[in-house]
Amino acid sequence: MRKVVVRYMIFPSIEQGVSGFYEHENDKRCIEPSKPYKSGVCHTVGEELDELAGKVGFITREEFASKFNSQYWKNAYGQELSTIVGKALESKGIVMNINGEDVLFQCPENEFVTWQVRKHK
Repeated sequence: MRKVVVRYMIFPSIEQGVSGFYEHENDKRCIEPSKPYKSGVCHTVGEELDELAGKVGFITREEFASKFNSQYWKNAYGQELSTIVGKALESKGIVMNINGEDVLFQCPENEFVTWQVRKHK
């Protein structure tokens, strides 16, 4: 099984279930292997984002939206899911099937950068 190091996760379209892993926060493109979607490449599309959430013990987008009670639930969902995914990546990693290949995504301990959290200096 291929092992891939990631340190950041993006959410180009939470409604469409699109998310992707990057080796570093400032990289311009998702790491390989990846799959195409209409605006680039990613790692989850559609229900795959809910499947990823389930793998790390989080709730689906629909469940979160119904509990959030606001039209602005998407950024909150992405940030919370990113935090939980980061912890899983730093501990045991996450196995995902990308284009028919099982891939173990991992992150070195204390190196994951949560989505939308900016460092202020």
